[in-house]
Amino acid sequence: MDKAARLIIDLFQKKVKVTPGIIAGLHTFGSRINYNPHVHIMVTMGGITKEGEWKGYDFIPFAMLRKQWQTVGLKFIRCHLTKVEKKLVQPRLQMAFSENGKGFYVYTSKQSGKVKEQLRYIGR
Repeated sequence: MDKAARLIIDLFQKKVKVTPGIIAGLHTFGSRINYNPHVHIMVTMGGITKEGEWKGYDFIPFAMLRKQWQTVGLKFIRCHLTKVEKKLVQPRLQMAFSENGKGFYVYTSKQSGKVKEQLRYIGR
């Protein structure tokens, strides 16, 4: 979750020069009770400038976000492996990178007004 949040914060700070508000939750299973680790993130559509003022933002470059999330995720896995584990896992990491040319899946929806429902879902 930290890596996912850091990716969003860095994106906002580089593109719009603001720090967004973020709520993140880790789910390890999908709706079918199948093992499916994934992160849910709610992000404000804007953020606070260095001067402490709110600045709105209405666009997130999702194609770029997908590729960056893929790189961050695979690097995170790799950095927690021993040398022996890296030798065993590296082909799979490379395959995960090459077989996902557009990056890892990032589902997005711009939903205002359903914040309580979304928080309930993420926090369950």
